[in-house]
Amino acid sequence: MKKIILTALLLLAAVSFAQSVSSVILVSDITSVDMLIAKAAGEKTGMPVLVLPDGALNDEIRTQLTSLGVKTIVLVGGPSVIKEATQTELEVKYSVVRLWGHERTGTAVEVAKYFWNGGANCVVIADDTKDSTHDTEVQIEASESASSSGCPFLPVPKGTMPAEVLDVINSLGIKEAKFVGRELSGEFRIKLAKLKLKEIIGNRDEIEDDIDDEEAKIVRDIFKTYR
Repeated sequence: MKKIILTALLLLAAVSFAQSVSSVILVSDITSVDMLIAKAAGEKTGMPVLVLPDGALNDEIRTQLTSLGVKTIVLVGGPSVIKEATQTELEVKYSVVRLWGHERTGTAVEVAKYFWNGGANCVVIADDTKDSTHDTEVQIEASESASSSGCPFLPVPKGTMPAEVLDVINSLGIKEAKFVGRELSGEFRIKLAKLKLKEIIGNRDEIEDDIDDEEAKIVRDIFKTYR
């Protein structure tokens, strides 16, 4: 069910892409958060985001890459979600960049450094609790908010602020942060004290009501469709 919703989101974002592009992002549907990290990057750059079923190439994806005239492919996710054989096959025809790190947070940090290498004004942060149902619902809203604002999306382990996240916030010159989740620890606030911080706290319905942008309305419609 979650894969259907997320794939639908990526397809909605892809409708305005040109018929020919030089670069695309490929992401696996094995983990929803990698798809959402990639979506924010795709919206920022205008690069199509294509989903690899179970992290592997199939004939449909191969045909899409050929028809789009792709030259460079960015893989978002490590070998546990995008198979090594996939990268090996792609490297025969394309220039391939793979972005990944330790867990979901590390991958998001590498994506932020690559796609926002000129700096970013803002970031959207969300809890990553490893509870698939809660995380996907909250992180969809966070990713949509990041996409609409042109910000990187960074999931972080619940209640923590990893050093690598603080490092990328500093290196990109980020001034504003939005946190989406159920609660924000005092330690979290202290570590982000230098930023203008907005907190969107609550369950999914409360979070949806607080994120007031056009793309969030699309997400709500998709949730209603697949309930």
